[in-house]
Amino acid sequence: MDGDSNVQNPCSILGVFMCGMCVFFPASVFLTGWNEHTAVCRQWALQGAEDNHQVLDCAQHATDTAGAALEPGNLGFLSCNVNQSTFKKFTEKDFVGVAGVTGLFGPTSPAGAAMTMTVQQWQCEEFCAREECTRRLGEERNLEVESKGDGSQRRLLTSRKKDGDASERQLKSKGKSCTNRCVEWGYRRVLAAAELPAYSTFNDQGEAMRSCGSYPGPPSVKLGTSDSHAAAGQVGMLPNNAWTVNDVQLQELPIMVAVPLPSRRLNTTPTSFRPSDALAVDNTLVEMNTLKTCIGNGMGCIEISFAKAAPVHMAMLGAVSSVGGMMSAGGWAHDAYWLCKGEGAYNNVDRVCPMITVVDMNKGVVSCGEDITSMEQLMTVLKDANSQKMWGLRLLGFILFWCSFNCCFHPIKQLMGFITNMMDAGTDCIPCVGGCVDCLTDIFMSVVSSVLTVVSFCCAAASFLSVVVFMWIVMRPAMGAALAVVACCFCVGAGALLNSYRGGGKGSRDYDDADYDSE
Repeated sequence: MDGDSNVQNPCSILGVFMCGMCVFFPASVFLTGWNEHTAVCRQWALQGAEDNHQVLDCAQHATDTAGAALEPGNLGFLSCNVNQSTFKKFTEKDFVGVAGVTGLFGPTSPAGAAMTMTVQQWQCEEFCAREECTRRLGEERNLEVESKGDGSQRRLLTSRKKDGDASERQLKSKGKSCTNRCVEWGYRRVLAAAELPAYSTFNDQGEAMRSCGSYPGPPSVKLGTSDSHAAAGQVGMLPNNAWTVNDVQLQELPIMVAVPLPSRRLNTTPTSFRPSDALAVDNTLVEMNTLKTCIGNGMGCIEISFAKAAPVHMAMLGAVSSVGGMMSAGGWAHDAYWLCKGEGAYNNVDRVCPMITVVDMNKGVVSCGEDITSMEQLMTVLKDANSQKMWGLRLLGFILFWCSFNCCFHPIKQLMGFITNMMDAGTDCIPCVGGCVDCLTDIFMSVVSSVLTVVSFCCAAASFLSVVVFMWIVMRPAMGAALAVVACCFCVGAGALLNSYRGGGKGSRDYDDADYDSE
């Protein structure tokens, strides 16, 4: 039967049970409770933002659009076009490593609110070219060398299998103990933004050298992405720069506009690049808006590209700063409420659009573009992020509850498996009977597994809903009490239905007697 090799020793069974009781169950209770707490508090903060915000005037920062005076700390919403003449003009001196490439951007320096430089290098990468599945334990494995058509060689890990006994063949046929093992390694050149492992860590250093070539080492300029931003208060809004952008808002702007570079070639074609060389005009060229140290994909050659942020329209939500015409970098915090702390991250309201995608455990996954022009649109984005985070973590919490009860019921399944194994072993030598018993025990174990899965699902649902209702009673007593009443009504109704339609019940007998008398 399929469960022959699934019965574990008592220590393993106890370990699974304790894992469910001491790890999964407490984790699921904590995660579900924390999720409901932060979701309610975030909802409270967003509701407060809707009720207390002021719509700011792009032309001045003394009053809002309704004429009410602005005070530092007030929550304000601003939606304006950007004055692109206030953008910073970037040069090669704004980035470390390319200052020697004079005139990198040509006679006209690119302007933007922020710019990034991405440095990549051609390096050698090891990958698994072929895998095989090892189905039997204790088999002989030998390393052999196979000649390839081009005269080179590759190392293969082969398995010399021996005929085993009936139990081993059965184990193999059912795919037990199957592990994937790489039996052939490959090597290729890749353009990477981080330094890859050295040849000394490869499985076949000689093949790596033949396939990729010699690696000269990391370049003088740092691999990866570096950025440069305009100064706080530099980028202004139309019509007269009455409002400007702070440091935090500049950091959150998406940098996606490619920066063109004037095409430039070298008189001689470089064949290699020494890592210690500093980048300059005489050892670099420009192809397809990319600064390169050599032509092609030679090992060690580097490629550098640039991108900038140049938004046309921006929307901002946050606390008005004491510095006129700017919002506070710390955001706006709603008043504390019950268990919702005023200094909690879920209570902070501070957003700029457009913005990069931000993943926040307290606020959800937030992203917005230049199409946000009203407070209603921005609040929809923030509320949707909170709702998606809440339901996503609810699902995760329920799965953890389910896993915990599955672990708790694991000993029962193992006990049933042990009993059926004994029955199979006792009847295995009886012709025909052994096969029938094996089939019946398989069916029995399938039924047991299904029943335990359904029972664990029901227990997980009950535990999950209990934590949710309890948290809502604590956070929002009125709504939590209503949910508890609804849940109790469902439970009472289900019990009443079971009692009414159970076989031989009084209700069913009375109905039958009455029906008989009427006839």
